[in-house]
Amino acid sequence: MRTTIKDIASHLGISANTVSKALTGKSQISEKTRDIIIKTAAKMNYIPNETARALVRRELRIAAVFPIGPKEFYQYVLGGIRKAALELKDSKCHILEYPFPSLETPEELRKILKSLKKERINALVLTCSHQFNVYKEDLERIGKAGIPIIYNTIFGDENIPGFVGGVRMNTYVAGRMAAEFLGMVIPARSKSRKIALFVGDKKMLVHRECIEGFSGDAEKYDLEVLKIYETYENHAVAYRQTGNLMRRYPDLGGIYVTSYNALGVCDWFDSHPRVKRRPIIGQDLYPKLNEKLRSHSLTATLFQNQAEFGRESILFAFEFLTGIRKREDCSKKFIPQLVLGCMVDNFPYYDR
Repeated sequence: MRTTIKDIASHLGISANTVSKALTGKSQISEKTRDIIIKTAAKMNYIPNETARALVRRELRIAAVFPIGPKEFYQYVLGGIRKAALELKDSKCHILEYPFPSLETPEELRKILKSLKKERINALVLTCSHQFNVYKEDLERIGKAGIPIIYNTIFGDENIPGFVGGVRMNTYVAGRMAAEFLGMVIPARSKSRKIALFVGDKKMLVHRECIEGFSGDAEKYDLEVLKIYETYENHAVAYRQTGNLMRRYPDLGGIYVTSYNALGVCDWFDSHPRVKRRPIIGQDLYPKLNEKLRSHSLTATLFQNQAEFGRESILFAFEFLTGIRKREDCSKKFIPQLVLGCMVDNFPYYDR
């Protein structure tokens, strides 16, 4: 099997980007490091990919297409995209930003994909709208033109031409983590171990997997899934449905919110102090939600680190184009981190 730049990087315990700089003569590394890398490459019988080297010699243009809203989530994805752009500024790689309003505006996404046909891009990093059929044909045309496609955060059809890989959270594991957490924090002798789930949209894969992961393990922890509410990421809808839920099930044991929108649920309990609080586990970190964690209105959250989604999806596209990364290495699912109120100050980037 052919030795790649990534193989050399793994052998030396350094980044693939550092190896690439050494082998392409860039000046941002020390001569000692360069010498070690070159000697290691020779020992490992590394043969440069001439197509990749030709790409490195010319300018690369990667299109990043992503939604603006909900801002609480996607501002951090954008931050990661821009961080990757800074890391690649000396590699003649330009990141072109193409924002569209939200996941609920697939027609706007379609307009962007149509416009990309006129642009000279080498790769596409895309956050998909769940209404995939609206723009599927336009995306397929891009893939058929030989442009690799990397999904970021929200995946679409993985069988389309040009699909290479993508970066997102392992939402199935997130659901399992939420079930185990609520199984532990609800007292064993509690009269009710009934749980309600609040999801954005059940049609979206990320929410379906959260539901499947939670439901699959619920019985193991003696939990009963009562009802699944769709909030469509709307604060007012989440607030109103929480009230309806508590009136209908006053013996509720706990709540799992599979998206950033746990704020609406917490606000309902904060505005009804006579109602006994229930354990609530949500997802993500951002300033307003962080305050709910600090005040223990939100019991815990599953942190995705979406800035890394944005960063790594861009780096995957660059490394695939330049031969650093193989296609089979271009997909990654992040395991979320359980965060409690006492831990929030350790994530300052997500507190602004």
